[in-house]
Amino acid sequence: MIQGLAVKNNKGFSIVEVLVAAALMGALALAISKLTQDQLKSTRTVETRFEYNAILNGIREILGDRQSCKETFQTRNAETLAAGTVDRIKSYKPTIPTPTIVDKYIANLNYNLAPQYGAGGTIRILSYRLAAMGGLPGGSNIGTTNLYVKFAFGPDKTYSSSTIERKITLEVQTVSAANRNIVECNSTGAIADYDARYVDVSGDYMDGPLEIRSGSGITMRNGTNITLDSGSEIIVAGTAQIRFTSDKRLKEEIKNSKPTLAKILKLRPVNYRWKDTDDRDHGLIAQEVQKIYPELVHTDEQGYLSVNYIMLTPLLIKSVQELDQENRTLKKNLTQLKEEQTKINVMLNEMRNNFCAENPQSASCK
Repeated sequence: MIQGLAVKNNKGFSIVEVLVAAALMGALALAISKLTQDQLKSTRTVETRFEYNAILNGIREILGDRQSCKETFQTRNAETLAAGTVDRIKSYKPTIPTPTIVDKYIANLNYNLAPQYGAGGTIRILSYRLAAMGGLPGGSNIGTTNLYVKFAFGPDKTYSSSTIERKITLEVQTVSAANRNIVECNSTGAIADYDARYVDVSGDYMDGPLEIRSGSGITMRNGTNITLDSGSEIIVAGTAQIRFTSDKRLKEEIKNSKPTLAKILKLRPVNYRWKDTDDRDHGLIAQEVQKIYPELVHTDEQGYLSVNYIMLTPLLIKSVQELDQENRTLKKNLTQLKEEQTKINVMLNEMRNNFCAENPQSASCK
């Protein structure tokens, strides 16, 4: 048997060598098949993510129009609206002579957006529901609620498939603080157009810039972070603005800041060079700031410290106010000294005149 296996074929290979080669080819074929399956799976994941995000942005864009949002959710409860109560998004079109209302993104229908971009997946909207996390502000009929859109994807696009739920924030006005039925609403951060290209097989990375077109916005909720690595920069050009929410209605226990000048003077502005980029910069040393204002210093997961320079602004304003008050006091004291000096000069002049009247021959009077 062994001798038979060792017999050479007409190409000069033994049967054993042929079998080994066949086994290796089989293993290679399986590896290629597995790699192909993983690639297809990753591609489908990217397509699915693209599709539900495209649908979500489409819904957000429509609801960015107050009239469309009103047509969709008017008289619905802003705090708790069960899934199934609303099954479509209504798009209001101010056509002439009669405005039209078009049903968009209807629940329990399959949507196939990817083919126009070279893909071929489909996705189903399962339901819409409203839920205001924590409720609307007490005593107010104006606030925000959340629209939750539930998607299904998989072989049958039903609840038995994989599902995912995504949130759109709505600004709402209700009938009253007691009656939470919606009378006005619109989505925040409506995205009119976007362009993102995915290149990694996991679909987690973008190739090239992400452009947010005119009239668009990005809303980042609690716990969200943006990290800029060394050498990165944010450019605010022309009339662009960076605004920080500071509405009094969102705050409580408001008190005047304590005197800060003495503590501000302890901060040490320095000039330094970054080790990784060799760039020179101006700023503060986080460890030094931490000793004076610990609330302005954050420690990341690697133990590195960062300074909240923005929150230094109100402290600097308070310091300027203290300096201004000191300056006003000094000016007031100087004015009083000048007035006293004037009085003294008048008295001295009167005394000299009286002396000279009695002693006209005095040398000091000539």
